[in-house]
Parts: sequence; structure tokens; C-alpha cells
Amino acid sequence: MGEKIKLFGVGKDTHIGSINNWINQNNGMVNADVSPFLTWSDWSASQRVLFVLDKDGLLRYQQNISGGINDSVYNLIEELMDEIENTVFGDINQDGVVNIVDIVQTVNMVLGTIPTDSLADVNNDGLVNIVDIVSLVNIILGNN
Repeated sequence: MGEKIKLFGVGKDTHIGSINNWINQNNGMVNADVSPFLTWSDWSASQRVLFVLDKDGLLRYQQNISGGINDSVYNLIEELMDEIENTVFGDINQDGVVNIVDIVQTVNMVLGTIPTDSLADVNNDGLVNIVDIVSLVNIILGNN
């Protein structure tokens, strides 16, 4: 239902003309941060800094890679991919099964009675809403 991993670049819009340096003639996603470069500043970014976030959007690695990519990054990415593979899709409370409890938790998130969790974004659109609840019902009914 959603992408398991996303790769994208963030650069200053003043350098977007050099897009081919970023994607090397491939189909890559690059976000252009416009002046005064608030995203760039908020992330304490500089040229050629690699950020790795986990499935919950938490920063797990930040390093300038001008001299190359350290082997530990590859190991971290493999670890993060394993975490994704071991996640039961739609299992909001992570008890190993998708059932009515997951629907109730998602409803509570939509109503704002409990904090939202990225696991509840079943359709991977960046929101937790009624569409995710319907998706959970379809998973339980086997209509995915």
C-alpha cells in the first residue's frame, strides 16, 4: 500500500540548476528549499550532508559524505529495512495481528484523543484520517 523506503534530496533553490549532479540522469526526488533556506537551517545542513531517518521520521544518522559513505551507513540502512520488513502492515499497536483494536486506536488518533503514530498512516499519504480506518477494515476483511 505504501513505499517502504523514500530517498530524496533537499537543496537550495539557487543551486537547482545543477540537478543532474544530484540524480545522475536518474529519476530522483529533490526538494528545493527557497531563500531564506529555513529547512536547510533547521536541519543544520551543509553541502553533501547525508541524513538517514527511520520509519517514524526520527533522525538516525547525520554526516558529511564528501569523503565517501562510511560502511556503518550501509549497515544502518539494512537494519532500518529489516525493521520495516518485520512490521505487520496495519498493526497499529504492534501486537502481531491486525484487528479491531488497531481500528479503535486509529479512530482515537483521528478524534485527537491519543497522539498520532506513523503506523496508523496505512495509505502512506502523511495523514491519519478516515481513509486509513477504511484501509484497516479492508485489510481485516481481506479486501486489500
